[in-house]
Amino acid sequence: MSELAYSLLDSNDRDNGEYGDDNIQNTSNSVTNVVIKTDPRRWFILALFCCVASLQCISWLLLSPIQKEIGVAYGDEYDASFISWSLNFGNITYLLGTFPSSWLTERYGPRFSTLLSIGMVTFGSLLRCLSPYISAHNFKIIVVISSGICGAAGPWTNIAGPILSEVWFPIKER
Repeated sequence: MSELAYSLLDSNDRDNGEYGDDNIQNTSNSVTNVVIKTDPRRWFILALFCCVASLQCISWLLLSPIQKEIGVAYGDEYDASFISWSLNFGNITYLLGTFPSSWLTERYGPRFSTLLSIGMVTFGSLLRCLSPYISAHNFKIIVVISSGICGAAGPWTNIAGPILSEVWFPIKER
């Protein structure tokens, strides 16, 4: 089993050897079938990850439909160009976060990358919830920072599906 798979498994799962990368195990010139049991908790975690990936994608769409209302609430400086610029800042941080995201996954495993991505998306989204309680100038700063944080979390939420599928599920369930 690869190191990537070991990082997702509990120590109990590793010790009894019931999970593996392959359906066939080669032991001393004989080939035997290995029965792979998929834990139902994995489906829950996969569904939870899908919710986080959806939240990350929704964070891109949050401001565009309400850009006129933002201009009315916070002033004329919050026009379509500001909204577009803040969304582009999220795209820039997405690009800047691509290689560190891959490195973190190789170095610390998909569990760490998933938890970090969940934390970043949650924090970036919660920052936007502060908008009714802050001044118009601070709103501009919060929007840009939250777009950057959600954008930096984006690379892992986009590439993790196939990695989690490969590591957690047998070939027949992919």
